[in-house]
Amino acid sequence: MKINNKGFSLISVMVAAGLLGGLSLGVMQLIKNMSNTQTFSQSSTDYIDLSQEVSLLVSSPEDCTASFKGVSFKGSNIQGTPVDVELWSADQDGNRSRLRFSGNSDFGKLQIDAIRLSMPDYTGGDFPQGSGQSFNALLEIVGKKQITSNQDRDIKAISKSFKLYFDTDSGGNSTITGCTAASSPSSGGDVVLDSCSWSGYVNNYDGPVNYTCPGDKVISGVRSVHSNGTEDRRFEYKCCRASVSGTALVKKYCLFSGDVNNKDNLVNYTCSPPLVYGGVQSNHDSGTEDRSFSFQCCDMKLTESAEIKDCEISGYVNIFDGAVDYTCPINKILVGEMSYHDGGFEDRRFRYKCCSLLAR
Repeated sequence: MKINNKGFSLISVMVAAGLLGGLSLGVMQLIKNMSNTQTFSQSSTDYIDLSQEVSLLVSSPEDCTASFKGVSFKGSNIQGTPVDVELWSADQDGNRSRLRFSGNSDFGKLQIDAIRLSMPDYTGGDFPQGSGQSFNALLEIVGKKQITSNQDRDIKAISKSFKLYFDTDSGGNSTITGCTAASSPSSGGDVVLDSCSWSGYVNNYDGPVNYTCPGDKVISGVRSVHSNGTEDRRFEYKCCRASVSGTALVKKYCLFSGDVNNKDNLVNYTCSPPLVYGGVQSNHDSGTEDRSFSFQCCDMKLTESAEIKDCEISGYVNIFDGAVDYTCPINKILVGEMSYHDGGFEDRRFRYKCCSLLAR
């Protein structure tokens, strides 16, 4: 009997179809895995590229200024409530030329949710009225990266530090005027003041003043009230930490001057550069109804002694019998005091000298 070997049996066809289907699924899964790997790799590359491009923009004074000039904020909010901003390229005149990055936009496989500007090291209220103010700022970019065709993951925030310059009006509204790259602590740079606090009154009427700022803090402000009953004043002092990019300067070699005036005489004293005020001593005399003053002068160091610069002297900050409420311009420290006594009012009027520090 002859057997017909032509064609395939139904079982053979079913087995072949099963093998082909399994192979197709395997190939499809392999292609999907390769695609996911490529997507993840591309999003990682995009993250690096975005970080580098943002660094270049923030490091360029022209691009940085074009991006943030005119942006307004209030000092009392800027630490906890960042401001949403955009990043721009500048033209040859320093004006905005091309929008580079903004919130709710895409960059390759990345989704940029927000670009936020804050001052995490600032702990005060609204900045005082004035122009040419500065403080270290932080730019953060938050968003997501695509890791598969249908899955996203939050990216690690891209953070860049730099220095902002701004003006502040009488209502405490600050407007950015420019920016530069932040100084590196290892190489020194402009000193900023943070972690400021008021001492509360340090003396009773007719009582002595013997006050030194705690730790490595220095004096940046004075408050005082006068009593016509005792013909004397009570004082409190604003003490701040001096730092460069978060690294605190250390207070060294602090010495009190000894009394710099006789009762009823002028006070006109400035610490020898580069020393700054770290404390005050004072005694009241009920006969002359006046005080003598002694000032503690301290050397501030990062690795070497800081350099004094950009000093300015205030006008008189009070009328006779009136309150004193004075804080140095932003990031400046008290280095000197001038005052004169009036025998009719039995009181003094005060002026103060404040300087910036350059850490080295």
